[in-house]
Amino acid sequence: MKFKQNTVEILLSSILSLGGVQKSIDTEDIAMKAYKISPNNFRWKKYEDQIDIRKVQTNLYLAQKKKYLDGNEKRGWILTKNGISVIDKAKNKANFKIRTQKI
Repeated sequence: MKFKQNTVEILLSSILSLGGVQKSIDTEDIAMKAYKISPNNFRWKKYEDQIDIRKVQTNLYLAQKKKYLDGNEKRGWILTKNGISVIDKAKNKANFKIRTQKI
C-alpha cells in the first residue's frame, strides 16, 4: 500500500533540501527535486517521463498564499518561518513514515 505526502509538503521539503532557507530557489530546480521525491505527483498522465510544471507552479503559489513561501517565478522561492514550521511538524509526527511515499 502506498502512502503519499501532501503535494505542498513535498515542494516545501524539496526547497529545504535545495537550501531554500538561505537563498531563493528556481522553480525548475524545485520541480526536478520534487519529481525525484514523488514522480507520481508531478508528471503528466500521458507522458509519464515528463514533469508537469503547471502542477509545480500551481502548488508553489498555493503555498505562497498560505504564507509558507515567499517569492515568484522571476526571483525564485524561499521558505518562510511558517513553511519551516510545516516541515518540522510533518517530521515530528509519529506517523511521518506513513505519510511519505514509499519509493
